[in-house]
Amino acid sequence: MASPLDAFLPAVQTWFGETFGPPTPPQAEGWPAIQRGEHTLILSPTGSGKTLAAFLWGIDQLYREIQAEGSSAEEGVRLLYVSPLKALNNDVERNLRTPLAGIRRAAEALGEPLPRLEVLVARVTSARGVAGYGFTFNLAPWVARDMAAWDAAAREAGVPLCKLLGGAPRGSIRVAKGSTALDPWAAGSVEAVRARAPAALLAPHGHPWEIAWCATLAAALGSAATVLVPDEPAQASVSVPDEPGIGVDWSLEPGFASLAWQDPGH
Repeated sequence: MASPLDAFLPAVQTWFGETFGPPTPPQAEGWPAIQRGEHTLILSPTGSGKTLAAFLWGIDQLYREIQAEGSSAEEGVRLLYVSPLKALNNDVERNLRTPLAGIRRAAEALGEPLPRLEVLVARVTSARGVAGYGFTFNLAPWVARDMAAWDAAAREAGVPLCKLLGGAPRGSIRVAKGSTALDPWAAGSVEAVRARAPAALLAPHGHPWEIAWCATLAAALGSAATVLVPDEPAQASVSVPDEPGIGVDWSLEPGFASLAWQDPGH
């Protein structure tokens, strides 16, 4: 008997089956119409999987496009998801980042690794010509630009970003395994993070750059905020040095010197 999952990539099928088992009725009934490209309304109770029904087919198609196009893939928006603001952080974590990580692991286990979604690095130059840099792993360019603008401002002032924001460098900020925390990339801006004053900040991929950024924000908050990572951390704490900027020495990063920056006038 045909399954609603049959049209998905093998890695997507494997991850979904191992994580959830059979599809829920809203998913099983909604996917055929979604896969045909039809306008689809799914009306069902909270927790029935309708959000993932929409996300999962989009993720599957993005991977197919990247596989087909390879290095010739064009830049631009491929998928637009509209979410209520209160649900956005949860949607991004549960229905985007978690599936992406799980599908990648399933693909590697099947011997069919999927192409990696690369980091986006942004550069912003201050009025005095001081360059600042920001990054994102979730392909949200405005977050990278916001980070870069703050980095440039702190470098221009010659102070750590945490100090520019009213905090101070810290010798030790705790890093622990966990997922229940504010994701600063999902929050969208430094000001949004400061407004919520979280007790913990999430480095969603556990990357050293993410941990450094979360630690900088924790120091800026002037609180005992903890940095959470998805797996057991390589070290139990990190420091925020008394150096200008956001705490990442970009010049030491592999391949950084070879990056080609687009002329902002074009």
